[in-house]
Amino acid sequence: MKLNQHYYFLDYQTHRRLVAEDTKIEAWNFKFNASVENYIKAQRATLAKRQQLAGEADAQRRQKLEADLEKKIRSENRLKDMVEKVYSGRAALGNTGTGKVMLLEAV
Repeated sequence: MKLNQHYYFLDYQTHRRLVAEDTKIEAWNFKFNASVENYIKAQRATLAKRQQLAGEADAQRRQKLEADLEKKIRSENRLKDMVEKVYSGRAALGNTGTGKVMLLEAV
């Protein structure tokens, strides 16, 4: 009887550990997805600013748009770095959890 209780306890501990790892995977997926969405938004904003700049003839307005474009590009680069940083944490989560929660992949 005591031996069976010991195995039950180990199974319960293993289950709790795997469920905790699933929670970490879900949190990483959420963070990764959010960082990718922010990066895509930044890319769209940069593209819109480039299109706006291409259609502008006034020199003063072009200068302002060029400064704005530089800011958008810096923001886009920071967000790209963030996506790469978050994605680098993916390897630590490989082969963990119950297998019911899958890690997102970069496209």
